[in-house]
Amino acid sequence: MPKKITIYAGSFKLPHKGHLYLVKKMLKMTDNPENPGVVYIFISKKEREPCDKITGEISKEIWKEYIETLIEKDKKRVKLILSKLVSPTQTAYGFVKRIAKKGDEFYLVKSSKNANNKRFESFKTIKNGVKFHELVIPEYQNLHSTNMRKFLNEGKKKDFYKFLPKMSNIKKNKLWLQLKDLC
Repeated sequence: MPKKITIYAGSFKLPHKGHLYLVKKMLKMTDNPENPGVVYIFISKKEREPCDKITGEISKEIWKEYIETLIEKDKKRVKLILSKLVSPTQTAYGFVKRIAKKGDEFYLVKSSKNANNKRFESFKTIKNGVKFHELVIPEYQNLHSTNMRKFLNEGKKKDFYKFLPKMSNIKKNKLWLQLKDLC
């Protein structure tokens, strides 16, 4: 049976509630009781200033916390992949090339700030009756990972919290404590 698969690749240094919102949107868009879609999140290993100690592994652990906020059936539909390459899009391309079967549909997601970026051009070379949809997602509440890193660096805990999805204050504080010394 053909699959609907979302490919979401980025640095995610740090992932924020806008990223999670997009994942929820893609889960809803590909929800089919008989053949539910899957969202693959490809996380870059590349660090970002001023928090160059925040690794891909740390971003992946944060994503795991966010995924725990999803409803049970959706938790199983999100897969996290840490890119072995600097470019998570290249890792995603190799992955898609290996798993793509005739009739599958792939949703290639990028943010509006990357709308003109040609990162998915190589995917067009994959044939075999596979469909690709390049989706440009509008900005969500003016959220940017750059600002999260800035707030960590400046010690602005309340501003940092505004970027986190709904979760307990205990979990928010745990994230803050884990990350504040990495900037």
